[in-house]
Amino acid sequence: MKAKTFLYLLVILVVLAGPVLAILRSRGKGPASMKMGAYLLEELKVNRVAGISIKSHESSVDLRKGKVGWVVKDRYYYPADFSDIASFLRKLKDMKIGRSFKSSEESLGRLSLKEPDDSGVDEEEKGVRVELKDEEGAPLSVLLLGKPRMTGDKGVMAEGHYITIGEKEDIYLVDKKFAGLEKDPSGWLKKEILKVEKKDIREIICISENGKTTFSLVRSAREDDFKVLKPKTGKALKAQAVDKISTALETLRLEDVIDSSDSGITAAMSKAPIIEYRLFGGLIYRIHTLKETSPGEKFYLTADAICRKKSSKGAGAASGSEAEEEKADEDPCLRAEEINKGLKRWIYEISQWQFDSFITDLKDFLEEEEQEKDKTAS
Repeated sequence: MKAKTFLYLLVILVVLAGPVLAILRSRGKGPASMKMGAYLLEELKVNRVAGISIKSHESSVDLRKGKVGWVVKDRYYYPADFSDIASFLRKLKDMKIGRSFKSSEESLGRLSLKEPDDSGVDEEEKGVRVELKDEEGAPLSVLLLGKPRMTGDKGVMAEGHYITIGEKEDIYLVDKKFAGLEKDPSGWLKKEILKVEKKDIREIICISENGKTTFSLVRSAREDDFKVLKPKTGKALKAQAVDKISTALETLRLEDVIDSSDSGITAAMSKAPIIEYRLFGGLIYRIHTLKETSPGEKFYLTADAICRKKSSKGAGAASGSEAEEEKADEDPCLRAEEINKGLKRWIYEISQWQFDSFITDLKDFLEEEEQEKDKTAS
């Protein structure tokens, strides 16, 4: 072969090799070429994620990152549980490929990897669509979560999950489990409403609809037991009932939040008794509770904070070291104003056991006479 001919062939080879190499390189960056043990979403920049959309054939969730944190758009922009979101994003970022294979209509249906809004397929063939978006709403990654891979003698243990991304050309078995992924908006809400410890409560007062005090439980110091201030009964208090109402704010958590524009619930709530928790230091929490029985049994709560600027005189007032603590404490009125920014606009749905902790009938606190006699005799 002449040198000139060889040179021409070499030039042609280089020209043809360029596009081929470019194609191979672009494929190498995508998931299709990833091998077992590789991170499926290695290039995902978690700090750029400002929106998460989760859609199943039954429900959907829209999570947004705002100026003050993550919120659940489907629940009137109520604060989301950041730890749940961080855990989910971390799981996506850290998931590794166990195996991969080309997808087909049959495998997509069998592994529940078809679109959740596809009306032409059975429900068991539909997956859960997850979209990660940037602050402009542009997609960063789109995934479909299908069935978990079940192992064990009877196939009852989940070990990994089947997933597709993008155009669903390939199916991946990853090492993370997503069977418990919450698909309802209420599951992503920040659950804690309030956290007030029993030791901080000085007085518990129940006020009826007409503004009259139904009962008042009070103590002068943190280490004291609560006693009935009003009305005078001469009966002993049930320790279990007192503990129930005095610890009700220690683990006050929501099940869901309700639209505050619901005039029916708002009107009914305004007629409910108020329980005031008066704290050492001047802060007061006011709790309204409501039980609805139609169409189904539901339990609701509203809360707000007010302040007592100075210790009241007479029975039930803070004294001694507690009075000094009130003087040294931060301005309770400023604190109440700050607390109400996160409390006052919401109607919370709570569990029945939490609803039952807010006792409004004095009789439920008092020992029966026979029980008191038995205690005296013993």
